[in-house]
Amino acid sequence: MCGFAGLVRPEGPVGDDQHRRLAAVGEALAHRGPDDAGELVAGRGALVHRRLAIRDPSPAGRQPMRHPSGVAIVYNGEIYNADALRDELTRLGERFRGRSDTEVLLAACARWGVERALERVRGMYAFALLDERSGLLTLVRDRVGIKPLCWAFGDDGALWFASELGPLMQGGPIDRRVDAEALATCVQLGFVPAPRTVFRAARVLPAGHLLRWDGRGQPQVTPFWRPEPRREPVDAAEARGLLEQALEAAIERQLVADVPLGALLSGGLDSSALCALVRETGRELATFSIGFEDEPVFDESRWAREVAGHLGTRHTPFVVTPAEVGEAILEVVGRPGQPLGDPSLVPTYLVSRLARRHVTVALSGDGADELFAGYDKYRVEDCRELTGWVGRTTLAALCPLLAALPESRTGRGGDLVRRLRRLAATAPLDGPERWRALQAVAAPPGRAVGLLAGPLRRDVPPPPGVTAAIDREGDGLSGMLLADLTVTLPERMLHKVDLASMAASLEVRVPFLDEDVVDLALRLPEPLLRRGGRGKQVLRDVALPRLPVSLAARPKQGFEFPAGRWLTGPLAATFEDAVRSEPARELVDVAAVERLVTAHRSRRIAADRALWSVFTLAVWAGRMHPYV
Repeated sequence: MCGFAGLVRPEGPVGDDQHRRLAAVGEALAHRGPDDAGELVAGRGALVHRRLAIRDPSPAGRQPMRHPSGVAIVYNGEIYNADALRDELTRLGERFRGRSDTEVLLAACARWGVERALERVRGMYAFALLDERSGLLTLVRDRVGIKPLCWAFGDDGALWFASELGPLMQGGPIDRRVDAEALATCVQLGFVPAPRTVFRAARVLPAGHLLRWDGRGQPQVTPFWRPEPRREPVDAAEARGLLEQALEAAIERQLVADVPLGALLSGGLDSSALCALVRETGRELATFSIGFEDEPVFDESRWAREVAGHLGTRHTPFVVTPAEVGEAILEVVGRPGQPLGDPSLVPTYLVSRLARRHVTVALSGDGADELFAGYDKYRVEDCRELTGWVGRTTLAALCPLLAALPESRTGRGGDLVRRLRRLAATAPLDGPERWRALQAVAAPPGRAVGLLAGPLRRDVPPPPGVTAAIDREGDGLSGMLLADLTVTLPERMLHKVDLASMAASLEVRVPFLDEDVVDLALRLPEPLLRRGGRGKQVLRDVALPRLPVSLAARPKQGFEFPAGRWLTGPLAATFEDAVRSEPARELVDVAAVERLVTAHRSRRIAADRALWSVFTLAVWAGRMHPYV
């Protein structure tokens, strides 16, 4: 895993100031690649790279890397079938200096063309190709968006790009005016769907897309892959066998590394299943988990210990205190180039930092919930299908009664009220609005936008990608799954994992997002995904025979920390200082935030995610100011 950046001018050679600015962007990406650094200036373009050496850590794997054809590459990711492709390309006449997958990817693109090469490679990747003779720039992001890539036109007329938005905006000559609608979307949903960012000038390359720019006009951004759901009549036994085979093959491919490898083990179904399948290969495995001091609702560490003991892994747990979370917040929350209102960013960073002390690569269970309908929010789809319009009307009538009851995230009774409120409020809504209400950091969705300063408040509609997915697959479970796979997964979940793990210089691999596993999940019928109010049925069939019996009855639990309790308790001073700072006051209505804190403390509402969302906005404002 690595970090890279670059620029291409419309004409003329790269100037000294551009070179200095690009070097500063590269330096700001050093956490992504502490092992090596390189740069290339050629004609109208320049590239910089920071390397985390995983395959062939020798100088033969150094980037930027040139091909004899005159094409250069900077690359972030892993190509898991690189050895097989190297053999094939060698037979076709390619010559290789080393064993890195970078050299294989470059040769494949040079010999077959980018589109044909992308049909052949298996892995996670973001990369830039620069034709040194023509100046043609090609940017590519993998099928489901595991690796990030952003770009913008600078005030100098050049097209700038980087692995992370923050370094790009801080180092490049790019307009930092805020996009008010994107900012409102960010605060409401906790993230900004691609291709937009909170900056008017900057864009994210969507998952499964490539960008080409020859120095004239606007870049061409086109998809090279789209998910194609096709629910086929597969029975449970056949589905279990197919998923077992696909996961075993994916794990076998992703265990390839020239450095120590482990796994992030929460004790949930997804990470536990991966660890069980790894152990069946006969490989020793180091596992890592974190828990939260005196917080049984959020603490998964006992489940992780039980799974680790059952599988015989070398397990390292870490119990986190509010003070340690406060320290981590300063290290990671302000790092993104735009706010990320997902409280699991902090525990993901902490467990990545723990793992990095022992290994360089770790497997993670991310992606299973989006593919196999594991989230609790999909119970709304179960309810809609089971009760029809009569049930939805009845639930809507219950909303005033439920509104009078106290709710919280830290007690069973209050959490039940919270879940029932969400079910009653969202079940009657049509698809895109239901997705927005379920994804929003607060209910109703407009409550979070009300925390913004008056001029920035916007009534933001559901993202276009969500509407397109539901129009295509229907207003039901399949439509919601496609919306989450194409919108939520890349820009919230995978973006979070990339930011948190790379802040700790740890490469995280996600076997559930292997090409074959994704394609299989898109074929499975809905009853094999959800049954009896529980998701991931086919995955449960694969995993549970391999795991402790107690996991069969374990309820679904998110990987979070008690954000609301701590931001209004042990971390209240940190929260208040951030929200009341001068940069934050330009974006945040402090009085509205204080009213929300009061409502949360009184348990009228459980505002954990809304408080976290506005907190991350305030911290981001302090780091990125001035931004207008």
